Formats: sequence, structure tokens, C-alpha cells
Amino acid sequence: NNDEAHLRVNVALAFGSIKASERSPLIASVVAFFLFIAGSLTSVIPFVLVHDRYGAMVTSFVCTILAILVVGGVKTWATKGSWWISAFENFIITSGGGAVAYGIGLLFGGTF
Repeated sequence: NNDEAHLRVNVALAFGSIKASERSPLIASVVAFFLFIAGSLTSVIPFVLVHDRYGAMVTSFVCTILAILVVGGVKTWATKGSWWISAFENFIITSGGGAVAYGIGLLFGGTF
């Protein structure tokens, strides 16, 4: 079952092991911290390298979308599912989160 394989991979990544007796909250928190940092680099680095705000925004958008699709595709190495369906699912989920964050920003008066 692909769902079970996906769960086993996520547990292994989060805790460093599949066995419940070897799970460590410390390892899980350190791994999550570094994965968060790595994931955020695709959207932050363009603002350091591109001096034009609009250009940095477009570059950040493109790099982030590509990273989201790659992560979705990489999940299939463990789940043995279709890479393009997984990439699309990842894209839809993160787009929804982005839309909610954008909406909250508008509620509080944020502008581009």
C-alpha cells in the first residue's frame, strides 16, 4: 500500500529510524529544523542575489514551484506511486497554504 510506505518514510525521516523504540524527539526536532531551513532557501536566496524586488519575487516564485514539484516527485521513490501525481498533489497543497497566507496578509493590510 502506497499510504503505508509513505508513512514509514516520513517516520524514518522525522525520527531517524522506523522502529518505535528508537524514536527520539531531539533527533526529530533537529531534522525538522534543518529541513525547514533547506526548504526555505529556495524562496529566500533570490532576494539576496537579485537586486530588483520584482525580479527577486519572480525568481523566488519559480524556484519555489520547482522545489515543490521536485519534493513531490522524490516522495515516489519510497511510495512507488506516480511521480507526476505526487508532484501535482504537493503543488496543490502548498498552493492552498500560500493562498490562505496571502488572504491573511490582505486581511491585515499587507501589500506587495
